[in-house]
Amino acid sequence: MKAPYDQVVGTGGIGTGVLFELSDNRPLSRNETRLARLTPTRDYCKQHIILHYIARVLAPEVAVYAIGLVGDDDQGAALLDEMRRAGIDAQRVGRTAELRTMYCVCFQYPDKAVCNVTTSESACSLVTAEYVGRALQSLSMDERTVAIAAPEVPVPARLKLLERAREAGALTVASCLVDEFPEFGAGGGLHFTDILAVNEDEAAAYLGEAIPDMERLARACHRKLCGENPSARLLMTCGAGGSYACEGEAVKHIPALPGPVVATGGAGDAFIAGCVIGLILGLPFLPGSGIGAPELGAHLARESISSADTIAFHIGRGTALDFVGKGLMD
Repeated sequence: MKAPYDQVVGTGGIGTGVLFELSDNRPLSRNETRLARLTPTRDYCKQHIILHYIARVLAPEVAVYAIGLVGDDDQGAALLDEMRRAGIDAQRVGRTAELRTMYCVCFQYPDKAVCNVTTSESACSLVTAEYVGRALQSLSMDERTVAIAAPEVPVPARLKLLERAREAGALTVASCLVDEFPEFGAGGGLHFTDILAVNEDEAAAYLGEAIPDMERLARACHRKLCGENPSARLLMTCGAGGSYACEGEAVKHIPALPGPVVATGGAGDAFIAGCVIGLILGLPFLPGSGIGAPELGAHLARESISSADTIAFHIGRGTALDFVGKGLMD
């Protein structure tokens, strides 16, 4: 069967960083200095993580294009090399001497929860709507395209990709940070988005209300989303609580798959990548029975948390396709 999509176009953060391991689960306070162990973990940014998995599983049969900026520095050069070796077309990732490559400092608690601080003024902050528009001039998007707008570049840049993709009839996937929803919504982002992917904190921020029951939170968030975009679908991750997929009046809970937890950073991005890969392979968003795209997302998330790095480099074509094949036979 011919896959319904043959190319992916993304924008979002491209950068690197380090991870410190904290010795206890007590949250950092505002005026605190605390010792922590600097680990060899490699940290990456959202667009790179998502597109890496898609390219490793589906390229070259599915073309994967990245749009963004890195600094004219060693980190930027190394990231471009990694992206190309993974199968990502990085011709539209420029280099700038104006600001350095995006950098992140992550803090991991003993319970494997991770928080991070990312540079707000980096090469990624120079990705404008005009820059994305120019990059898209050499790409032809249509109904066989998936467009992914990930955080860590300015909202207007992501809106430009989503708007152009919607005009072309592409499938659009977007995520937002907690404080971005007012700007994203005001710019029409929710109307341009077919699938909104959020975590539980982002869902509560969009809803304007924290609901402890995760299924109720997912339903309420999707209900509000459909008030602005009736055909929109929702993916909501809840860490160890699994994830929820919402379409129409249906809500499905996808349990987190069991496995060793080394680090949780990047798991949400792996989930998004797995869902997109599933849709490209023709899996349903909400299957009546059997395996759907969110189940593949849960599988890649489980594989992700077994890796200290925020890109789990052992994930490849076999990791995804063997899981899909087994699920279709069950």
